[in-house]
Amino acid sequence: MTAFFVSLLSVGMAVVAVGVFLMAGRLGTVRRSLDDLASDIARTQARIESFEKQLNEYWRGVEMRVGRIHDTFESGRACRMGTTIVDVDVKMGHLNRRMEEILERMPRPGRGEEPS
Repeated sequence: MTAFFVSLLSVGMAVVAVGVFLMAGRLGTVRRSLDDLASDIARTQARIESFEKQLNEYWRGVEMRVGRIHDTFESGRACRMGTTIVDVDVKMGHLNRRMEEILERMPRPGRGEEPS
């Protein structure tokens, strides 16, 4: 009777050992895929930060230009220089087109990356 329990225990331990080895293999696969995902996320985050920096620099320039236009009208120089609202509108149109160009160059899902 004792020999039967010992053999049953040894068979059970062998089954558990095989299960542990199979689970370890699966965990290794999952760990590798998570490492790949982490590197993809890091690259995407770096691209987003780079784009954010470019966008912030661009908008800082836009704010400076708009501020200069505003100062020109506030100081009365616009009248002395012969500048009109139409001229300011044209300048703002140029700024809007430039912003659209930047947004078009931005990488989008499903579209290949363009060299900068």
